[in-house]
Amino acid sequence: MFKPAISRNDWSQPLFTTASASNQWGIPILLTLIFWFYILVSPSQAGSGIPVRTAPNEVKQLLHIFDQDGYRCGVGEYVQTISQDENLRVELNLDIHGNSTLREVVEMKQSDVLQPIRFLYELSSEDRKKTYQMDFKSGYAVRNDQNGSGVSKKEAVLEFEPAKTFAGVMLILVALNFPEDQRELDLHVVVFTPKPRVIQIKMLKQDTEQITIGGREVLAVKYRLSPAMPAIARVLVGDSHDQTIWLSQSGRPTFLCFEGSIETGGPQFRIESQKYVMAYQPSQQKDSSASVMAAR
Repeated sequence: MFKPAISRNDWSQPLFTTASASNQWGIPILLTLIFWFYILVSPSQAGSGIPVRTAPNEVKQLLHIFDQDGYRCGVGEYVQTISQDENLRVELNLDIHGNSTLREVVEMKQSDVLQPIRFLYELSSEDRKKTYQMDFKSGYAVRNDQNGSGVSKKEAVLEFEPAKTFAGVMLILVALNFPEDQRELDLHVVVFTPKPRVIQIKMLKQDTEQITIGGREVLAVKYRLSPAMPAIARVLVGDSHDQTIWLSQSGRPTFLCFEGSIETGGPQFRIESQKYVMAYQPSQQKDSSASVMAAR
């Protein structure tokens, strides 16, 4: 669990740690091997399309980032916009420790169900850069790792079910459109471990609870993301690879908080929404049926 947040100005710790420093974030090697063995060899199972419950709107949120000890270690921004062809575009920018940055961009078509179009992930520090890209139209996915010794590239053309496979921050959009009559969703996600592949996860809608965001108490709905694995593997690995999303309970669902790792095997962070800069319904969407046809 995360301790109460305490502001701290020390942003010197790099996101990419050395082998000796990374032990504070690690889990026992055996449990890690069990987890990744299941992820790499498990077959992908059928998911389900996510019906669009709410018309897309444009939002900009300011974010604060906290480490496992509750210290503020970075800031960020979540921007959601609507393109002229009414596709939904989300850009997430994080600045961690002052010397590591994450930029993630996703684009989705919103007609009757969520339909991913493209995914971009860039994680950079002073001497390293990771880039993941996925084109959901062609299935082409590529990972580039750049460091002092050069550049390595891993690519693949993935087989997946359209409108049933997601990546990165798209999972927040899935939570925002979670079917009201369900408590659990079987989803497919694209991961880069290190070669691009598709795995199965579960998104569980849990209880409504009070959480503290920016010094205020708010009522939130909790969603947990867990790798789909046999019960025995879950007992051995625990929830160290789980991620949690909280959405507002009152009014239109909005993102409030995220807990989890932002890179495979990386440290855990808590990301909180601190302020809305804008939130409005696009004027173009006067007729919902016309919007659906245009998106198609």
